[in-house]
Amino acid sequence: MTMPYRLTISMAALALGLAASACDAEAPRPAPDAAPDAASAALVAPNRQDAQPAACPATDGSGPDPYAPSPDRDPVSQAQDLVREVYERQFQSENSSLPSAFDSSTACRYFTDDIVRWLASGEVDAHPLYGAQDFDGAVGDPTPDADHPMLRGMITINVDFTNFGQPQRAVFHIRADADKPDAPLRIFRVEHDGWSYL
Repeated sequence: MTMPYRLTISMAALALGLAASACDAEAPRPAPDAAPDAASAALVAPNRQDAQPAACPATDGSGPDPYAPSPDRDPVSQAQDLVREVYERQFQSENSSLPSAFDSSTACRYFTDDIVRWLASGEVDAHPLYGAQDFDGAVGDPTPDADHPMLRGMITINVDFTNFGQPQRAVFHIRADADKPDAPLRIFRVEHDGWSYL
């Protein structure tokens, strides 16, 4: 099943959003079609290894973390929902003021702390979901890995997509994050053809 979304994005738009949120929680977010100006580009360019993400509540305040272990939910289904939410949030943020899943104000709801720090660092060279600087294509529904959906506590979810007509796959590795209250599921590694982050 393909998600009913088709979009075109660029790394400039992603980088501007990440840099603005990492530097100042009150900073206005640029319009999705805004061209980067010199001031915005300067926010992205510096080496920011010491960047610390803004405080991020694990939930929106409406209840427990939806990805915390639950006797009523299969953890593989929860992981699928987690990855699906990351993509849906990305799609929704493209044309709205909603922060993306990579914004420092929300990233901790989806990723482990080391990935959140990397996202806030300004060192993102390719879009984390698509493994490229630009995207024009369609995204399939997240599916558990056919061979090893869950192995030793690690859940593997695959997302097949096309980018500029080329079929590709993103592989999400997810586990319970013992550093967070109730050990909710969090993405700790994403692999693309030939590379991965963390």
